[in-house]
Amino acid sequence: PRLATGLLWAIHKAKALDAASFKRVVPHPAIRTELLGWLVRAGLLSVAAPAAREILEDDPTNRAALFVLVEKAFAEKDYAGAEKSLVFLAAKLESQGAASYWRGRIAKATRREDEAVKAYREALGAQPPFIGAAFELERVYVSRRQFREAIDVLESVSLVDTSPAGRVNLHVRLAAVWEDSGDLVLARRELERARRLDAGRADVAWALVRV
Repeated sequence: PRLATGLLWAIHKAKALDAASFKRVVPHPAIRTELLGWLVRAGLLSVAAPAAREILEDDPTNRAALFVLVEKAFAEKDYAGAEKSLVFLAAKLESQGAASYWRGRIAKATRREDEAVKAYREALGAQPPFIGAAFELERVYVSRRQFREAIDVLESVSLVDTSPAGRVNLHVRLAAVWEDSGDLVLARRELERARRLDAGRADVAWALVRV
């Protein structure tokens, strides 16, 4: 996949990426969909978007391709376009977690915070829950200075994401919220917990010096 990503990037830089060239480079539909994920993770939305449109010509219900169009429209601040793609996409999903998450992102970006909170909570209540919504919801609560609500949301994540990296990131986020609330003692406690889990995290070490 890395070789294919590099090749597509070279084609894109040469202003030659279109549906036909994408099909020639990656003729197998399943591999094209897999490659789409690599392009998004590499931050190459400008390459992923035309590839997604080409995939949708053959498979109009391809969820990965539809998500790319939502993300591309959102990145370009075309929120109406993102919502349009999202409505079509939501009808194709068994779990609505990801769709609710993106509804929240769009609502927040268009200053509809109450709708954003509702959508993020729906994403967290989906099966499986969409964990990314917790961090977006936390940011909304912190901006409103609803620190207790922000803490509750983050602590709920610990019941779902038990990976070592997830636990470290959770403690770092909790520390930031406690610091914003003015409680430096609890902020430091969370940072100490993060350091015990991963002593090599430079951001944790720096935060401990600062707090």
